[in-house]
Amino acid sequence: MTTVIIDYNSGNLRSAEKSFQLMSEELKLGQIKVSNKPEDVVNADRIVLPGVGAFADCKHELNSIMGLFEAIDAHIKTGKPFMGICVGMQMMATCGHEHGYHGHDHRGAREHRHHDADREYRE
Repeated sequence: MTTVIIDYNSGNLRSAEKSFQLMSEELKLGQIKVSNKPEDVVNADRIVLPGVGAFADCKHELNSIMGLFEAIDAHIKTGKPFMGICVGMQMMATCGHEHGYHGHDHRGAREHRHHDADREYRE
């Protein structure tokens, strides 16, 4: 089995790779591969989309690699496991409101900006 950690020039890539390699070795879960190739994503048994930074910047980087988002979408539609880390998961939401309105409309979820009025929920 192969798990592909998607490299789109944004995210905590090395940290995710080391963590997944350690887990895979301990649990004998197969190969961990870091890739930005759409064919690797489509053929993977599992994919991980890490993300750190602003929503719009991550989305721009993801969309700048031809065919990569379409490969992620195709993988997810097969029902194979997908894990988004931080902004990687937020990008799959219907929309995000961080510095504008954007999203990939995949999960039917919405990402909301926290306001000072929401302080009680963050403490």
